[in-house]
Amino acid sequence: MAIIKVKNINDNLDNVINYAKNGEKTEHGILVTSVNCTSKNAYEDMMLVKKSFHKETGRLGYHIIQSFEGKEVSPEQANDIGEQLVEQLFGDKYQAIICTHTNKFNVHNHIILNSVSFIDGKKYHNSNAEIALLKRKSDELCSDYDLSVLETPRARKTVEVFDKRIAKYNRSDGKMQKIKADIDEAIQINNTLGDFEKYLEARGYYFFQDKRYYTIESPYFSRHIRLERAFGEDYSRYSIEDRIYDENKSQEARVTINMKYAGKKYSGPKIDKIRLKFSPFYRRYVHWLYVLGKLPCKNQYESKSSEYYKQKQESINIMEEFSFIAKHHIKSTDDLKICELWFEKELEYKKGTREELYVKLKKASTPEEKLSIKNEVGFLTHEINQDANELKVCRRFMKRQKVVKEEVKKVKEAIAIATIDKNINNDDRVR
Repeated sequence: MAIIKVKNINDNLDNVINYAKNGEKTEHGILVTSVNCTSKNAYEDMMLVKKSFHKETGRLGYHIIQSFEGKEVSPEQANDIGEQLVEQLFGDKYQAIICTHTNKFNVHNHIILNSVSFIDGKKYHNSNAEIALLKRKSDELCSDYDLSVLETPRARKTVEVFDKRIAKYNRSDGKMQKIKADIDEAIQINNTLGDFEKYLEARGYYFFQDKRYYTIESPYFSRHIRLERAFGEDYSRYSIEDRIYDENKSQEARVTINMKYAGKKYSGPKIDKIRLKFSPFYRRYVHWLYVLGKLPCKNQYESKSSEYYKQKQESINIMEEFSFIAKHHIKSTDDLKICELWFEKELEYKKGTREELYVKLKKASTPEEKLSIKNEVGFLTHEINQDANELKVCRRFMKRQKVVKEEVKKVKEAIAIATIDKNINNDDRVR
């Protein structure tokens, strides 16, 4: 079971991100992943969102620490759990970077969450209900990975408090009420369970395959919602089925739902706040902009879905992989495996060399000798980080290649079946 702690980041966001990305604690970047931003330029990407919505002050972000018990989970699994946690709770609106540290006895994740949404510029509010949802989702993911669960009177009491906060959140949150209204509408309009599911799927909902209860993903956010847990017994699978087949229910008009995210886009002249404070001529210039109707400018809205940002990140990953293939002249799977093995050996050799330099640095007596060794360590660290990133891209491409092979195999099987059916039909006609 993972223990969750949440800290507010009010200043020095870059220092917190650099601490989380520390190469010596994250296997030199291998255990660093990101959501809706790049791992390499996470701070710059987050600040770009803040600047675009003019929200560079106040609370800058949140530092979430997800700590696992001892060595019950591998670093790779811990990183996957942290990434899934962020994707399901914040992936629709917020940027985050997930860094898994292995320098202590227990493996733990450092998750840095941007406080400003890249969709609408709204700030994330870290309420008790949100913390309860965060901890509950973390526990569910740990259960999926067969990790231990903390069972003590205090833990049970904490769970009860969380359940009350979640229930209150489901009753008061606007998005949850929209989801509930959509489900009620689908129940009223449709006459079969299959039509009920298709109706909601056409409006952006996704149903997870489970015969015991309904778990969905909505167009409002990517958080997985188990309907019975969120809205009560009336929304269990069997209750929904009974409500659909109720002959006395009223038939209402079908309402088309077209959910889109609208991001603000400022098109007016940019105002320099520092010059505005110290320059009287600049203040006069801004005054005349206002008199002539150029200020204040209205914000324009540009509709973009959450899929746009996910696809953007996927495009960046694909470009990195293509660049890797061209750079290392990859022509086959064997070349990929050789490349992976080579980078692993290079990292092992360079890490060993750096450890030797650290020993020499402790024994160095003169400032000149220390400076020379530090420069060597810095150069070697830079090479290690580059090799670690290349190894990460190599492994990611190997995973993608397996998925592509499976898809190609399915297509070939479908073509072969279609060809056989066509030949059989032709033979029947000849006869």
